Amino acid sequence: MSGKTLIGNLKEINSQIGDLFLLANPFFRLTKPTEENLLKYKYYKKRYMNLKTFFNFIRFPLIVIAQALWNISLSLLTPWEWYPRQELGSQNNKLVGLSQITTANPKFTADPLLGQIPLQLNQNDSLAMFYLNGTRTSRGVLRKLLLSQDIKEVVVNSKTLSPFETINVLILNFKASLILIKLVVKSNDKSAEKLYLFSEGLIHYY
Repeated sequence: MSGKTLIGNLKEINSQIGDLFLLANPFFRLTKPTEENLLKYKYYKKRYMNLKTFFNFIRFPLIVIAQALWNISLSLLTPWEWYPRQELGSQNNKLVGLSQITTANPKFTADPLLGQIPLQLNQNDSLAMFYLNGTRTSRGVLRKLLLSQDIKEVVVNSKTLSPFETINVLILNFKASLILIKLVVKSNDKSAEKLYLFSEGLIHYY
């Protein structure tokens, strides 16, 4: 086995990755070695690490197929999430705010997270608000309720994409996975630790 540390191997993998989509994979970045963050590397240099690596590469195609079927099905079953598309009516907003809806109240007298701050900033209708939907209420219903705050530009994020957008994301993920597999094949360092990290990184895309 290699004598390199986990952080050392992750740094080397990041230095080999040139694709921005691959760099976005949080598995290859350990920002802080806390107990919670280290859980995803629990097999690193452990007794069954090689078996886990083998299992990851074997189950990877099955995970890709299962995830694709699930995401496309979810998209088809929730058309109200992605249609009609919510867009900002004006491109001249001076400020853009980000907030989150955690409870579905029948009326919003103020921003559910930021209180009166958006209303105070909304001078001459210059503020646009983007909301993350943390409830089971449809974004269309929530948007109507949020517009009662006298903020004209409101968008609530969709939890699913349209079937075409979903397929596009799946293709991007698959292309990124192929690039990662190509890195593994071309890599001069095929230590057990590196192969384990690559295999886990593949699974974490899905």
